Amino acid sequence: MKNRILAVFFVVSFVTVIGAAYFATPVFSNEEYPRNEKLNIILQYFKIANRNEDLLSKDDVVLIIEGKEFTKKTFENTRASLSLKGNIASDQQVIDDLLEKEVAYNEAIKRGLEVSQETAKNFAAETMKTILELGGENLEITMSLARNYNMTLEEYFASEQTIRSYQKALTIGKLREQVYNSVRIDESIPIEKRYELEKNAYDKLIKELESKASVIIKMNKD
Repeated sequence: MKNRILAVFFVVSFVTVIGAAYFATPVFSNEEYPRNEKLNIILQYFKIANRNEDLLSKDDVVLIIEGKEFTKKTFENTRASLSLKGNIASDQQVIDDLLEKEVAYNEAIKRGLEVSQETAKNFAAETMKTILELGGENLEITMSLARNYNMTLEEYFASEQTIRSYQKALTIGKLREQVYNSVRIDESIPIEKRYELEKNAYDKLIKELESKASVIIKMNKD
């Protein structure tokens, strides 16, 4: 049951993020879209992906975090995933997102929290099962994504790209869980306050890691 809840939790956040992983130029304008228009916008984005893919050099490094290089294409892919919320993300927002995830993942590795590929593979399979059961918008988006890669739904969730994305996300999730568990909290404190204390502890750790991280920006920021 716990795994099923986790799978549902990751459906919206990571299917969308993974889905944006190969896409270059956002089609969003700087405004919030009504919920009933979101699916059409995302599907439109999928349709122009192949056309836009060649516009960016895969080898053009624009950012280096702790020695890891991020190409212009990866940078714009991240912008696309962040922009699915409605507004086009700025360069600084993209940098902040990549930095947060990289330092969190590296810290999790140092703590021996890395999730195995097998675990990520099983999670991906369970997530696919959940999406099929839920149907609706998530299923339609994911089916369109798989077709864009000339894959079946099964092939997409078994792909190296998907497995690796889940592996990294779940590893970061284990770090977050460890930090939350390390916070000594009086059970009499209201649950909302406990969540706030846990979140603050994790945010503090990330900020400390970010302050020590080596970041080289090889582009002009907004």
